[in-house]
Amino acid sequence: MSQHMGIAPGPGSYGPPPAAWPVPRRRSRAFTVTEIVAVAIAVGGLAWILPRLVGGASGPGQILVAVALAIVPFVAILLLVRWIDAWEPEPRGLLIVAVAWGAGVATAVAATGNSLFQVVVAEDQGLERAAALTAVVSAPLTEESMKGLGLVVVVLLGRGQFHGLVDGVVYSLAVGSGFAAVENIQSFLTYWDSITAVFVQRGLMTPFAHPMFTVCMGLALGIASQSDRPGRWLLVIPGWIASVVLHGLWNYTSVSGSFFQVFVSFQIPLFGAFIALVLWLRHRERRAIESGLRDYAAAGWFAPFEVQMLTSTGARKNAVRWAGGRGNPQRSAMIDFQQAAVELALGRRRARAGRQGRDHQAKESALLRRAVADRAVFLRG
Repeated sequence: MSQHMGIAPGPGSYGPPPAAWPVPRRRSRAFTVTEIVAVAIAVGGLAWILPRLVGGASGPGQILVAVALAIVPFVAILLLVRWIDAWEPEPRGLLIVAVAWGAGVATAVAATGNSLFQVVVAEDQGLERAAALTAVVSAPLTEESMKGLGLVVVVLLGRGQFHGLVDGVVYSLAVGSGFAAVENIQSFLTYWDSITAVFVQRGLMTPFAHPMFTVCMGLALGIASQSDRPGRWLLVIPGWIASVVLHGLWNYTSVSGSFFQVFVSFQIPLFGAFIALVLWLRHRERRAIESGLRDYAAAGWFAPFEVQMLTSTGARKNAVRWAGGRGNPQRSAMIDFQQAAVELALGRRRARAGRQGRDHQAKESALLRRAVADRAVFLRG
């Protein structure tokens, strides 16, 4: 059978184009059970830490206000995750694991470690000195280590799902959002008399601080996941060091009395660099999808109007809306069609770079069958 650029020729029949504009994959039982266990461990950590956080509250009213205020930056981060992850949405279960790990395990272990460090140092250095060293030394080390461990758990749990810089950013933001939400609740309750100023500082001025620190390790894991070189996972070490250093520098502002100066000279440029990175990654992802789909279109698997739809987030939403008007099965098929097409395109990029894996052809064939079956469903009726 002849092939076009290593791709088997497609059916070349697409049906009429939409007016505007298979079967879902089965999850393995072992994967689902592992997800449940990971979330249960994280929830256990959250159940352990929350009573200690809210123990000093004067009543449920304070707790509700603190939680409500913490939800504001938490939702903002999750909206950013959704926007970054629009092209190839990560499994919802893995995102839940990441958020739960940050909120539960990371906060519980970090709080315990920081408390022990402060008690030990206070015996020799005094309480004030111990508090400063905890913020600058212990907190960055323990917190970034535990958030980074959460990323490693996601990599191990989601084998075949974590591959690239975008995934590293997405899961870093997810872990960081959970951690920051719980830490914000603690800060709002601890500094209740100054809660307005604390909310402005933590919830409005620096909502992405924790996630941005962890992104350094997420990017390192993303780079490592794209390589086949021995020792590639050692890249985690410089990524972790960068996370710890940035976190330590940021915490130093809280004990040095120079918050606003450092906010302007350090935090704003860091946030600007982060936004530039996100925009570049989004653009890079779109170009990769477009390039890969053109190869499959040239081989007869996709029509030109389908490639145009699949490389525009607005057109993808319109296509789902159009399919939904024909019925729920058609809507589900359109969503699955879009996911299969994006996976094909990004798999094509990995194949070009020699990172396709041993089962690339089997996965490619399965995805192509999914796309064809989905097309038949949403064009039906």
